[in-house]
Amino acid sequence: WTLVVGYETGFYPPWLTGGCSGIVVTSILLSLLVMIVLATSKLHKMLLYRMMPKEAIKKVERGEIFVERDSNATIFFSHLIGFERMSGEMSPQEFLIMLTQLYEQFDRLALKHKCTKIETIGGYYIVTGPGKERCPEGGMDGVVRVALFALDAMKFVQNFQYKGMRLQIKAGFATGPIVSGVIPSALPKYTVFGDTVNFSSRMQSTSKPMMIQCPEKSYNPLRKSPGFDFELEEREEDGQLGVFVKGKGHTLTYWVKGFVEVDKTKDVVDMVTSKSARENVPDKDNILDEDKESGASDEIDLEEAIGSGVDDGGEKRRVSFKLAD
Repeated sequence: WTLVVGYETGFYPPWLTGGCSGIVVTSILLSLLVMIVLATSKLHKMLLYRMMPKEAIKKVERGEIFVERDSNATIFFSHLIGFERMSGEMSPQEFLIMLTQLYEQFDRLALKHKCTKIETIGGYYIVTGPGKERCPEGGMDGVVRVALFALDAMKFVQNFQYKGMRLQIKAGFATGPIVSGVIPSALPKYTVFGDTVNFSSRMQSTSKPMMIQCPEKSYNPLRKSPGFDFELEEREEDGQLGVFVKGKGHTLTYWVKGFVEVDKTKDVVDMVTSKSARENVPDKDNILDEDKESGASDEIDLEEAIGSGVDDGGEKRRVSFKLAD
């Protein structure tokens, strides 16, 4: 007897080829769906990071209250001059396109200088820079970042035009203590509080078109900035320095007009070279004392003082000079 067990067509079921194909296609589709979900989540994260700091996002995700204090932050305000007039004269679509083009560039500059955008309210644009104690070691002070951002933003506005129409802004910033946090609501919002915020707003409102104004507390760190030489000018009105600020009285303020990046490496090399040159110069008084003790004449031989040289012919040469009485 011969016993045979199995399928007449073989040990492979007829649905094997189709089943394997279906598994491969399903795996590819599931992989694509996972990639899309991960990419969308990443885009949402990046958008949140632009709206508020990472620390705030982590706490909000855990349902915690985020409150942060900074004893020396810098707040920047700018206002688009004629905002109300333009919003009434232009169509809503054109007006929105113009603001989008303007504020998108401001957003790029804020990222470039590592400033935190707070919000835009109508014609106002607000950013903040951290205090020096909150900056990474060796990092740039927040007031310097804000000043560089303000100057770049002003330069952009000077060259910006929409359908032949040029814009103007007034800007100002101030440095001081603030409290920042996320207001828990259906639409979480990162914002800042404190007297420094009001003072910064006053710096903007009392400024002039296409000018950047700052108080003395912001002026001092800019003047001492190690990497930049800022062009700062005292504000003078009717022969009197400063300007009247609501809630502060008469306040000494400065115009921030520009900056030059300083090459500190070159300065250090020049300083070391100059110091070395001074140390190698012979002391004339010592030479005179030695000359008097030896009873030599007024003519002084400097061969021992500065060494002897060899001219092109290979002969030794001597250097001497006569001191005046």
